[in-house]
Order: sequence, then structure tokens, then C-alpha cells
Amino acid sequence: VFTGLLLSEVLVRITSFSEPKADIIPDEVFGKTYIPNLKIVQFGACPKSRETQYLFESNSRGLRDQEYSYKKSDNKRILILGDSFTAGRVAFQNTFPELLEKRLKENDNKWQVINAGHDGWGTDNEFLFFENEGYKYQADLVILAFFLNDVTDLLSNGYFNIDSNDNLIFNGVSSKNYRKDLIEDKNKDSFVDTRPLYKKLLSHLELYRFMGQAVLPDFPKVENFLYKIGLISKVVARARPPLFFDLYADDYDADMVEAWEVTMRLILKIKEKSIAQHSRFGVVFINAPWQVYEDEVKKYNELYPSIRTYFSHNVNKPDEILIKFLREKNIPYLHLLPYFKEYYANTKKRLHFRCDSHWNILGNQLASELIYNWMVENQLLPQVNG
Repeated sequence: VFTGLLLSEVLVRITSFSEPKADIIPDEVFGKTYIPNLKIVQFGACPKSRETQYLFESNSRGLRDQEYSYKKSDNKRILILGDSFTAGRVAFQNTFPELLEKRLKENDNKWQVINAGHDGWGTDNEFLFFENEGYKYQADLVILAFFLNDVTDLLSNGYFNIDSNDNLIFNGVSSKNYRKDLIEDKNKDSFVDTRPLYKKLLSHLELYRFMGQAVLPDFPKVENFLYKIGLISKVVARARPPLFFDLYADDYDADMVEAWEVTMRLILKIKEKSIAQHSRFGVVFINAPWQVYEDEVKKYNELYPSIRTYFSHNVNKPDEILIKFLREKNIPYLHLLPYFKEYYANTKKRLHFRCDSHWNILGNQLASELIYNWMVENQLLPQVNG
């Protein structure tokens, strides 16, 4: 038995099922980009699971899409700027931009939807891409797909800031600007890990982590039994939550206030650039799983004890801030959260992966249909019949 477990541990470490493969490289213009002409199998944040295994391919310009020339001829185009939600943690044909293109082509075969989503991009990366590259595709409609951690990605990148004269300053994309101090675990020394010794030891085994993250979620009855007898923990409390959880705080510090201000100014710049090239512009607000499922709120409160005092009652705070801004600036937007909550309430079918905050295939399908209806209702699509 021991030999079998040892061999299994070695196999898991060698195959590296527990971590996604590298597909991002630094870029002197955008900050980071996908490796061009890449073709690899990815497992997302849910190792092993067939549900999350997908083939990742990038084109010659580092986009997760087919090849597109800058010249659009007589085609009509939508360019979607976004992060990993837009790029997708599913097979390419199941990403919401690709599903949206398929839906549009039911009425007009001239439509093209270009997926300009990248893992780890914030609003700063998206602006820099559009400013230097994205505009060349001559899109009829530019959509910014916004997720809350775009604000904190921007903050930690340090590419932009507001100076003492209230001017937006571009500092460049050098890694020297990276705000490492923002992601360091400031509470690490005072945090006490209360787990029994055997659980602490088990947590260092890749096989144990692999089983807990990838295998057991497919067998909920077994998982619940092992949880009840204390053999596994569904969450392991940690001292420092990811930086984006600071967006739910009752009060923001100066860094977070500035990050929101920079985000809003960059959104306006994308809008202005779009209008200048005769494109329409709109924003789609992507939801987080803890906004849709009550058990996710409980999970993160257990995982990060430090957020318990504010997380639950501020779970929609980032949405409210952005929506207020978009309304003030008369920017068309689609808030997906109410529709996702209604769908889940009626069907009890999850729209996000269980061990990952990203949308599953069903979530991408619902998003594509909602975006299509929103575009039609708001007359964002020129020359489309029905």
C-alpha cells in the first residue's frame, strides 16, 4: 500500500496536474500576453477534472482566437476586452465570445467576434492593448468585460497612478513598478494555524491535494463523509486573502481609492478611443460565484477569517460603485448578476466551476445569450435583423 501511495505521489508531481501550465509571457507594451502560436492542454484551477480540462490555442498575435487580419473588409466586428473570464477556462468553442459569434451569424454571417481576453489582465492591460493593438481591428462595437479583480490587478501592476495635480500618469509596464507590498501577507506572523499535525503534514502531499481538489468534488457523498469524520478539510483558513477581497472592505485606504479612480479614467479613455474610430462601446459586468451561491460566501468566510466582519454584507459593493459610474457617464452596461442569480434559483444548476471562480460551459452559454439580447435591445448592433 505504502509503495502504491508513494508511486502515486511521484506521478502526480511529475505530471503537474495540480497546476496550470505556463502560457503567459511579459510584453513590453501590454505588460503580459499569451505566448503566440501556443497549443497545450490546460486543467485550469481544477486539476484532473474532465469538466475543466481544455485545449488552449493562441494565434500568431497572442489572442485566444482564430487569425484575423486588421482589415475587416465588409465584415462587422465586435472586440471584447477582458481577463480570464473572457479568454475562458473551457474549450474555445464554448467560450462566450465564440458562442456570441455563432449566435450573431444565425442572422448575419458577416459578424466576427474577436476574443481579446487574457489571464491576469486588469483594466490597465486592456487599455494598453486597445490603445496600441486592438483599435487596428476596426471593430463596430467594443465591449469591456469587467471583473472586480481588474481593479486590484491594476493596483498591483503600478502602470498608472494619479499625480498631485490630479493627472493620470503612465509609469510604463516595467516589472519595477510592481507593488509587491500589496500582496505580502502582513498578518502572517500573527496567524495561528489550528489544524491538527496530521492535516498539516498531509497538506504538503500533492496526492492529498489532488484528491481533495479534483477527485472528491465528483463524489460529494464520499467527500461529505470524509469531512464529517475529520479526514479532510473543505477549506484551510489563511491569514491574507487575495488583494481583491479588500474591495469589500467597509472603508477603502488611499491605494484602493486611487485604483478605482484610475480604473474609471481608463474606461473613459477606452470609450473615447472607440468613439473616435466610430465604434460603439459598452461594459459587461461579470459576476463572482460568491454573489450567486450562498455556500460560497460561507466558504470564503471560513477560508479567510479576517474578512468575516465585512465580506457578507458588502458582497455587491464593487458592482454598485461601477454601476454608479457607468450611469453617470451614460455608458451602456449589462449587469449579469441578477440574471445569473435568477437562473440558479430556478434551476439549481451551477454556472461556475466548484473549485474555480470562472464560468463553466453553462455559465458561458448563459452569458453569451444575455449579451446578445442586451446588444440588440440597446441598438449596439448596426444592420442586424432581429
